[in-house]
Amino acid sequence: MLYILAAFIFFTRLPFWRLAEVPGEYFKHVVSRWPLVGWFTAGVSVLVLYASSLILPASVAVLLAILTRLLITGCLHEDGLADFFDGFGGGTSREKILAIMKDSHIGSYGVIGLIGYFGLYYALLASLPVSLAGAAMLAGDPFCKGVSGMIINRLPYARKEEEAKNKTVYSRMTVSEYLICLSSSILPLCWLPDPKYLWAILFPIAVWYMLTSLMKQKIQGYTGDCCGALFLLCELSFMLGIPYPRLDNSQSKELIILTIYRLTTMIVYLIRHTSVAVPKGSAYGFTDVPLNPTFETEAAVTLNQLSGLHFDEVFCSPLTRCVKLAAFCGYPQAIRDERLKELNFGDWEMKTWDEISADPYSKEWFNDWINTPTLHGESLRQQYERLQAFLAEKKQQGYQQIAVFAHGGILTCARVLAGEYPIEQAFESIPPYGSVIRIEL
Repeated sequence: MLYILAAFIFFTRLPFWRLAEVPGEYFKHVVSRWPLVGWFTAGVSVLVLYASSLILPASVAVLLAILTRLLITGCLHEDGLADFFDGFGGGTSREKILAIMKDSHIGSYGVIGLIGYFGLYYALLASLPVSLAGAAMLAGDPFCKGVSGMIINRLPYARKEEEAKNKTVYSRMTVSEYLICLSSSILPLCWLPDPKYLWAILFPIAVWYMLTSLMKQKIQGYTGDCCGALFLLCELSFMLGIPYPRLDNSQSKELIILTIYRLTTMIVYLIRHTSVAVPKGSAYGFTDVPLNPTFETEAAVTLNQLSGLHFDEVFCSPLTRCVKLAAFCGYPQAIRDERLKELNFGDWEMKTWDEISADPYSKEWFNDWINTPTLHGESLRQQYERLQAFLAEKKQQGYQQIAVFAHGGILTCARVLAGEYPIEQAFESIPPYGSVIRIEL
């Protein structure tokens, strides 16, 4: 346990040193436990990502997740990356490179390198759905630390031990340490939701080989700065492999067009709840009515329609018939929003259409059901406007693809909003129970 504790003390700025006194010898073996630290740094970062994405735009949540890791590690690896760029960018000899990397001041190569790294890293993560971005971080952080840690088995330390910034020279891994490093870096790959993403691991391996070869040629070894830089660049290449597969020229053009399109368009999948156990011909808008016993059979058909789709976020009406379907489809934490409720029939709730027709006020409503509210309820126009406000808000928040579990009236208003037909024809084609429609806004 002292070896693991030493790794957490060495690679983070959290007060793990308070737990126990660790002899200096243990710090020579921290690299083999580096991926275990990655479990922690990635885990905390992803918790921040998921939690903040519930109340903030996905792009902001990604930024907060990145900042979280920086705070945990004290910018340890980023400092090494800046020194690496400065040294290898400005140094013309082994001695010059090592001297520049040891200098505490940052140069132009370091500034440009950090800007490029953070810009690309943020862009790659922000381009992914929140769930996939979190999975990529959980897998990529420890895996790339494991890959990068293998540098101590290939190269010697480039300086004398007394010249090391941290006064520690890592010992080469023993067989047991090698197995610890290997297993703890590979296991997190299980977080990736689909085997097709595993091809991204090839990128860090290639980057590791090229950079360690460069270090061998230029400085005949490695430094602590090299380790930090190697990890960040390996991780960056891992993220690069996930959202952007290799494309030919025509596919590249299509991807560029699609990217521009997605920046200005929000795709909305709207799902109507399954059939309800109410008397036929009843108005049950705001009423929380039960579902039919055939719920699971109907819901399975809906679930199949959503197979393979990924969403930035999932929302639903707070009424049970929608919440239950969302949970069945794998979204028990779908965000409830009052604006997604069915039309409010007011005093006519749970009355039959024959009973409603007998109300003297109903004549006025039937004459202009678009603009005239139901008795102590709301009009179709009011339902349309609250849905419009909801979707406009989500588009403004930067969502690119969302799911909405709602009601027949909401789905109908959404199609009107998307320009499929005028509001006067709203109820001529109400989507059936359990159906899924797709609109673009």
